[in-house]
Amino acid sequence: MTPPVFVIAGSDLLVFESMDVAANYMEAIDVRDGEHQGAFDADGRRLEIVAESDCSSARIFEPPDAADGSGRLEDAVRQDLRRLIGIGPDVLAAIHVELDGWRLPQLVEARLAIERSWEERRRRAWWRRVGRWLRRNGSHAT
Repeated sequence: MTPPVFVIAGSDLLVFESMDVAANYMEAIDVRDGEHQGAFDADGRRLEIVAESDCSSARIFEPPDAADGSGRLEDAVRQDLRRLIGIGPDVLAAIHVELDGWRLPQLVEARLAIERSWEERRRRAWWRRVGRWLRRNGSHAT
């Protein structure tokens, strides 16, 4: 299994760093209700999602006969990138939008670049909030 894990959930494409993180995010009731239509690793291998019957968690694993789902993952990542382009030009400033000619490795790398960019923005925003709080309350507030 090649990380990350991509999960198709309706019109959304969810990205997780591992199968464990993906399984912890998903709830069994959502899996049973079919909200997660497919899971794939970065190479396009299909992963299996099952709802645990005795609890509210889900389990995700690579079946021994993992089918090649690279075509379906390619389409999902391409569609997700097109959706993200509409969010704002700054989100995809470093990505040239020639999506139709891109194959799975380029699409995955573009989607991961966006994910890393968002993570960095969240981290910077958190530190800005901490800095504002410290300035308001002093660095030795108890």
